[in-house]
Amino acid sequence: MNLADPLGSLLKAKDFTRGEMVALSGTECTVVYGTLGVVYLLPAQTVLTFDLSTMAKKYITYNQVHKDIRDAVARYRLNEDFKPDLMIAIAAGGMIPARFMRGFLNKVNGRNVPIQVIGLSLYEELEIAAATGDTRPVEVTKTQWLNFAQSETSLLGRRILIVDEVDDSRMTMAYAVKEIQKDILAEELKQGMAPGSSGTTIGVFVLHNKEKPKKRELPEDIMKNYYAAVSMPDQWLVYPWDAIDIDEHDGLSTPE
Repeated sequence: MNLADPLGSLLKAKDFTRGEMVALSGTECTVVYGTLGVVYLLPAQTVLTFDLSTMAKKYITYNQVHKDIRDAVARYRLNEDFKPDLMIAIAAGGMIPARFMRGFLNKVNGRNVPIQVIGLSLYEELEIAAATGDTRPVEVTKTQWLNFAQSETSLLGRRILIVDEVDDSRMTMAYAVKEIQKDILAEELKQGMAPGSSGTTIGVFVLHNKEKPKKRELPEDIMKNYYAAVSMPDQWLVYPWDAIDIDEHDGLSTPE
């Protein structure tokens, strides 16, 4: 990919991947961190910035989130078929969607479906790597996890719905599923149970699924319980919980 003409590469900025070799004015460089409008390159440690004023952004409002989740719960028959009895929200983007969803889910034994929160970091790690010039592969890391030692929460026999705001590269969600599966296995073994005998089921719910090639895949049994409120082409999404001025944010949204 030739970046001698940055404006010509404007719409490709979001497609840069870590470790990709690109040509900058005839010099081979390696992408350290690529995101919408900003690409950090080595060996020159160049930072290219693009004018994003012409790039389409989709501003999502709280009302849209509320309605999309409500419609998805009904469309996928989550109360009738999957019947989640535990939600695990991926912080921070999955927290508000999970809370909205709880209002549409049936109570379990007279109680609202509980929400546990896990913290995973990917984009922050990429930014740190870019700032330090670290070219090693960046993976998802835990910043907060389920604490079974000091909690009565058990994953065994539950119908767990993992919730996040967007399925983009799928790296975060795939990591969450893998680690939760490890926790389930460890708890089964601790209870003297055969692996997979607890009847625990995992599903995934995302507010938006970007229809693009994913960097990770989910197991087939997880994909059977994969729910996206909205599937859409790859686009820059701006969520209301990231807004500084919520009135300005809502004014930039496009009515659906």
